[in-house]
Amino acid sequence: AKLNASLSIDDPSKIKAVLEDSEEFGDVVEIERQPLREKYDDLIKKAQDHMKEVASGGDFAEMLETMDRYEVYNFSKTDKYDSGQEAFAELRTKWDQVLEGTKEKLRALMSETDPKKIDEGLEEYEYTYGTTIESEVKALQERKQKLFRTAGTEMQALAAKQGATIEEFDAMLEKYKHWGEEVRTARDALMSAHRLRLADIAREAGELTKSKDFKAVEDMLAKFDGAM
Repeated sequence: AKLNASLSIDDPSKIKAVLEDSEEFGDVVEIERQPLREKYDDLIKKAQDHMKEVASGGDFAEMLETMDRYEVYNFSKTDKYDSGQEAFAELRTKWDQVLEGTKEKLRALMSETDPKKIDEGLEEYEYTYGTTIESEVKALQERKQKLFRTAGTEMQALAAKQGATIEEFDAMLEKYKHWGEEVRTARDALMSAHRLRLADIAREAGELTKSKDFKAVEDMLAKFDGAM
C-alpha cells in the first residue's frame, strides 16, 4: 500500500526512501516496486536533461533557479540509485564560471574615470546577480564617490586659480557637464568664476576700445583669440 501510494509523489528523495525501505521484503513486493522505480528513474532522467540544457544556455538567473529547484535531487548517489549529482555539479560549475566572468567585468570597471560607465555596468548586472556580486557593487559605488570628490576638488581648485584661462574653464565645464547632481555645487561655483573672468576680459576689452595703443589692442586680441 505504501509503494502504491508513493506513485503520487514527485519528490525523488521521498520515493527513494520508500524504495529502500521496501528492499527488505524482497521479490514479494517487486510488482509494486517496479512502477515506483520507473517513476524515480524518470524523474532523475528529466532533471538531468533539464540541468544539462540550462547549463549549455549559460543564463545566470535560469541556472540559479534550476539549481534551487533540483537541489533536493542532489542526495548521495549509490550503486542502485542515480541522483542527478553529476549534472547538478556541472550546472554549478557553469554557474560559477559565469559569475566569475561577470565579477571580472565589474572589477575592470574600477579603472573607469566616467561614473556613467560604472552606472551602465551596474545597471546591466546588479538586478540579475543580486547579492552574489555585493562586494563588487560596493567597491564600484565607492569608486564613483571618489570620482565625484576628485571632480569637485578639481573644479574648486580651478575656480580659485589666479589667472585661469577661459580655455581651462571651458574644458573643465565640458568635462563634467554630464556628471549630474553629485558635482553640481562645484560646477556652479566654477561657472560663476567663469562668468567673472569673462566680465574681467570684457571690461579690459571695453577700456581698450577707447585706446590708441595699437600694440596693446593687438596683444589682447592675440591673448584671447580662442575665447572670442
